[in-house]
Amino acid sequence: AATTFALKSMPGAYDEVRKGNYDMALRKLMEGLYSELHAATFESMAKLAAGILEMLAQQRYQVPANVDVFKEASRKVKILKLIDLGLFANDIGRMGTNIAKSAQLEEWIVTARSAKVTLLADKREVVPLEMAKIKCEIKNFQENGGDTHAFFEWSTSGKYGKISDTKGHTNLVSFNSADAEVSYYSNAKLTDLTDGDNLEYIYVVAKFGSTILGRDTIVINVKKETSTFTLSLTPNINIIERTNAATGKKEWTCANPFFSTEFAHKPGAKSYSIKIIRKDGSKGGATIYYPVSPNVIDGVFKYRLGIGSIRIVITESKARRDEEEALQRKQLADVGHTGIEVTVNY
Repeated sequence: AATTFALKSMPGAYDEVRKGNYDMALRKLMEGLYSELHAATFESMAKLAAGILEMLAQQRYQVPANVDVFKEASRKVKILKLIDLGLFANDIGRMGTNIAKSAQLEEWIVTARSAKVTLLADKREVVPLEMAKIKCEIKNFQENGGDTHAFFEWSTSGKYGKISDTKGHTNLVSFNSADAEVSYYSNAKLTDLTDGDNLEYIYVVAKFGSTILGRDTIVINVKKETSTFTLSLTPNINIIERTNAATGKKEWTCANPFFSTEFAHKPGAKSYSIKIIRKDGSKGGATIYYPVSPNVIDGVFKYRLGIGSIRIVITESKARRDEEEALQRKQLADVGHTGIEVTVNY
């Protein structure tokens, strides 16, 4: 009740004080007090109000005892000055209370949205010697530039394969890297796998400076068999160094560059239909390969695709050898095949 009284009666009295109508201000204050409270509590609340005003201004005014406030009309101007000060203080307190309780305060709350870290894979099932690309995606995160960037703590259970990045980490169980994408390569043997699911776990912790942005886990299923799968191609420079037996000098044999990959031969497979995957993502026509030598060696199907017309250059010149290497690198980049799609024909 006292709070309701303060909010309803004080503003009216304060308006009169601002106008200089001290008599009217005092009347409104008392009327508000009386109209809001029961008669039984009127006197005690009035004395309480006078006491509060006395404490607020005791350092500035000579204030009579609160029991004399309502008896001495000659002192009313001083009392109203006290009320003026009290109302100023009340306004400040009332505004602070309203702000603290106001729903509009939500506009001032800064909500930090947590960055969401998610692992994505270009394939969730692989076979032995097949590769999968794992990418870490961070949502609600934007780097501010400069030399500080997100980095990643990569790891895998390593039961059926290892992970690699483009920064020199190759076939490892764990490493820290600035790469947001890694390659998982299954080096499992068929005898290591069950006929059902063989689950490999890959983990990442994404950080920005010392702050952990998030973490995630993805599962790759290493299967014994699948009818169709894809493999990444490796570009190869085809230059062989040897010593000429007749002259004793070093020489280099430079032939056609090539792309290569390999996979475990599927028992019972009669043939393989293989399509080239070009750098634009399109696929070439299927070529049939049979699981015989030299395609299959020690249970591994070895795929090799030469680039360009057949040519062989033999030279003892280091400069010529370097020219040939540069030419081969350009040929591989121009062709740019990224992989093959293999379909097993039983």
